[in-house]
Amino acid sequence: MTSMVSRRLAGISLIFVWALVAAAQDQRPTSAPYGGATVSDGKVRVQPPGNSLAVPGRQQALPPGTVLDTGDGRLLLRLEDESEVLVRPHTRLLLKQPGPGDWNFFELLLGRIRTHIMKRTGGAPPFQLSTPSAVIAVRGTRFDVEVNPHKTTEVDVFEGLVEVAGVSVPGASVLVRAGYSTRVGLGGAPETPVPTPRDSPRV
Repeated sequence: MTSMVSRRLAGISLIFVWALVAAAQDQRPTSAPYGGATVSDGKVRVQPPGNSLAVPGRQQALPPGTVLDTGDGRLLLRLEDESEVLVRPHTRLLLKQPGPGDWNFFELLLGRIRTHIMKRTGGAPPFQLSTPSAVIAVRGTRFDVEVNPHKTTEVDVFEGLVEVAGVSVPGASVLVRAGYSTRVGLGGAPETPVPTPRDSPRV
């Protein structure tokens, strides 16, 4: 088991490889060993550690610590297990390196993402992502996460069950089921889930 986890972590250290395509092509990302990304439209920029924001090159590997800035574009990230993360326009996302006991793939700094996480069974650790105010863990579901300029996080769940915890309030978490939403303010605990408004973005 330990060697399997070690091989998986070694793979994740190389996860994001770019395949840049025009929106009109409507194609999946080019196959890559540990995942890939497709820029569907707009001017997406990347900032690897120690560098400034720039337009990514074709098949450019993105190391942990890279910041993605979608500008007016969209970006589709694919993980090695075929899970997908749609990064919407005007969003900033930090790529992270998961480690033992800390399977945090991303930090959403600002904006909105839509995730479709494949079901994880057995002893597989849950998929995690963080924001400035929340930590979100799932084992297979579809949900949106949005961070506003005040660093407040909103989680809208469309399928399955999502656990949402506050970054600054240890032990404070809520379970959010399909059709419900919660919010977490900077330095606060998650609010009691409520039905998702009908006008919440669905596409």
